[in-house]
Amino acid sequence: MASGSLAYQRMRLALLDLVRQVPEGLVIEISTLAVALNIPPRHAAFICSTLSAEELELLPWYRVVPTGGRFSTTAMKRVATAEQIRRLRREGYKFASTEQLLLTDEIRWDPPDTHRETFWADDT
Repeated sequence: MASGSLAYQRMRLALLDLVRQVPEGLVIEISTLAVALNIPPRHAAFICSTLSAEELELLPWYRVVPTGGRFSTTAMKRVATAEQIRRLRREGYKFASTEQLLLTDEIRWDPPDTHRETFWADDT
């Protein structure tokens, strides 16, 4: 079970549900995921960076890409980033350079509008 407040657990489950829905052939930018959930991008990035081994096996986590498609210099040093890029290439995504996904409107996924008005505070 995820640790943290009830609000965090609900937010995390909603994010995992959206990641699960990203279709093959499409990607979602972390900022788009955050807007869809009405949370700061850093929260979405944190949740994505703390997926369990089981979640990594079950979810297309690698289709959640940095805003603008550019992997930072720091990210490029991580094993997880190398695996993400390998998986993206295997699915046929094109890169303009080693760290820059060729991000076009044709491959951007716009998630359903289910949480854009959600307030994630704990129920009282």
